[in-house]
Amino acid sequence: VFESKNLRKLAEKLNEKVNEYIKAEYGNEIPATQAQLRVYTSQYMKPDSAHYNIPYAFRVKELDTVKLENAVNALIARHESLRTRFENRNGQIMQIIENETTISVEKLASDDISVFNTPFELEKAPLLRVGYFENTIFFVIHHIIADGETMNIIFRELNELYMSRE
Repeated sequence: VFESKNLRKLAEKLNEKVNEYIKAEYGNEIPATQAQLRVYTSQYMKPDSAHYNIPYAFRVKELDTVKLENAVNALIARHESLRTRFENRNGQIMQIIENETTISVEKLASDDISVFNTPFELEKAPLLRVGYFENTIFFVIHHIIADGETMNIIFRELNELYMSRE
């Protein structure tokens, strides 16, 4: 800041910094954020609760379960948060990012999502599940790895992968 002789030079330097791509370097184990700690603690206190699950159900005209499973697993491979689990290491809650993990899309016996919306074990990745009944897809994800805004991204990308537009 003090090296710039005038505001124009300062603005140019700031623009250079803004345009740089900075990738954070970290390993596969990261301390949980404050928000994640609150959710983890609450889930730990009530392990049989699905309160922090985010369930979705939607109908499609035609369903190709193989394409759906491939799309979901491609999405999991793409996003670290979808491969993340949580562990208590000597009192410190850590995010553990698995190098790879996959799921199987489950065929359900009914369209009752409450049967599918069961508690997650935060120590086991992935913290999402996908199932279907006829042409209804059920998608349940834990709030510790997602929120409403990230769900928009997840569903947009899932649709692109399923429709082979990616």
